[in-house]
Amino acid sequence: MVENPFFHRGPIKQSEYFYGRVQETARSLQLLKNGQSISVVGPRKIGKTSWLLHLADPKVCKEYGLESEQYLFVYINCETLGGLGRLDIYRVMLEELAISGACSELEGRDWKNLQFHQFNKIIRELTGRNLKLVYLFDEFECLGKNRGLNADFFSSLRSLTLHNVAYVTASQDPLLELTVREEVLSSPFFNIFAFLRLGLFSIDDAVQLVDGLSQLAGIYLPHKLVDFVLELVGLHPFYLQIAGYHAFELAAQGHGLDAQGYGKLEEKVLSDLTDHFAYHLNRLSDQEKRALVRLAKIGAGELPFEIGEELGRQCLIVKQNGGYKCLSRAFEGFVRQKLATSWDAAIAEGDRRLVTVLFADLVGFTPMAEKLRPEEVRHIMKHVTKLFSDAVERHGGVVIQFRGDGVLALFGVPVERIDDAACAVQTGLDIQRNLQVFSQEMVDKRGLNLCARIGLNTGPVVVTELGSEQHTEHTAMGDAVNLAERMQRAAQPGSIVISGRTYQQVRSHFKVQAMGPITVKGKAGQVKAYRVLGKK
Repeated sequence: MVENPFFHRGPIKQSEYFYGRVQETARSLQLLKNGQSISVVGPRKIGKTSWLLHLADPKVCKEYGLESEQYLFVYINCETLGGLGRLDIYRVMLEELAISGACSELEGRDWKNLQFHQFNKIIRELTGRNLKLVYLFDEFECLGKNRGLNADFFSSLRSLTLHNVAYVTASQDPLLELTVREEVLSSPFFNIFAFLRLGLFSIDDAVQLVDGLSQLAGIYLPHKLVDFVLELVGLHPFYLQIAGYHAFELAAQGHGLDAQGYGKLEEKVLSDLTDHFAYHLNRLSDQEKRALVRLAKIGAGELPFEIGEELGRQCLIVKQNGGYKCLSRAFEGFVRQKLATSWDAAIAEGDRRLVTVLFADLVGFTPMAEKLRPEEVRHIMKHVTKLFSDAVERHGGVVIQFRGDGVLALFGVPVERIDDAACAVQTGLDIQRNLQVFSQEMVDKRGLNLCARIGLNTGPVVVTELGSEQHTEHTAMGDAVNLAERMQRAAQPGSIVISGRTYQQVRSHFKVQAMGPITVKGKAGQVKAYRVLGKK
């Protein structure tokens, strides 16, 4: 049996099994060469520990001009430091330095009654020999959240950077988010770091990982199989290891690449990934979970900025065509299976969505209605509201409210689609066209010239229920709704005005005329607005 090279489920300690992170490695070693400390941030299982060990590999350092005689890397897992006091941590730092074997005079020494001035003296004596010392602090959050440590401790670490000492910290969150204690954050230690984020692989790195490891064992995976692996699990390095393991087994055993073989491969991979996917989902907020559900249902779409940023930091989504999609087909399927949510349940507790808001309002109908009998007003409004709502529903929108002689409609609920904004604009064009036909009929019958103003805006809203147990109604809240109403008021009778945000979504589909920045009520500055002329 050929040994499967995709065996790593923990840190990669041998350089021949490490792939990717070339740019991150080059940048970091150059910074360390200049004495700059580095804060590395990335989610669980993204490969932070493996990368720290790779950074310290003498062969890698030599490749970038850091000779082993001048640079000493000391790795410390801070999980062992979470409950220790400052003097015990100094002791551990010296013990790990002695274990490295680079400082023989430290071996066997007893630091039982060690004080900081003694620790500082030992470090300065070592670095005074033109030796540059780099401490690699893995799982640094355990140190940052240690309540037994104060600002003085971290400041003492910073003082060492004046004497050829640098640090590389690895954590899931940025350093300033690791502790809420202002006392600790006041230490200048937290201001000395260059920031580096470890995220998903590039496509080239992912292909090199799968191809390189399999060829290391003398087996070449077919391109079709490699493509299947990348499509199934995406560009996450750990998930690639898992999928690569099962793909290698399939190839090593000589199984044919038929549909049944791919089905078995996918089944095994998904079985191994279930617990990891569940770990991520269990740590998300309700809003983040709903955002993933929407992406899983529609394939790709926009998200509110802060939610997109956070899910991106967690490496659970990737950017696509200006929007987002789930990390991979495997993760997308897991989200659909585990986080299925209903529209009604989401509405009941208030659901935050990225939508396109459409306001349509009849112009001057109230003074017209004063001259009509109530039955005639009812007949006209019944026809007009049906005309409005039919157009909205035909293009996938939802009428949330009938407001006087107009409607408020949303595109993006209950299911978000990548073309919601375009559908909303097309709805506006249909409303104006159909209303023009009906208006001609009203001119002939009653001398009434009906026309509407329509305004649209795209942005985040909260859709919820308001009212009592006896009577509730759906409504949408947020600045995006207010701006859509302002666009409607800025429109001339019979026209459609859209905001700059909506314009960015639909500019390749519709002809528009820029109105220039306009002043709207409730906005400190002017906003961009565009008049829709028609479809391209």
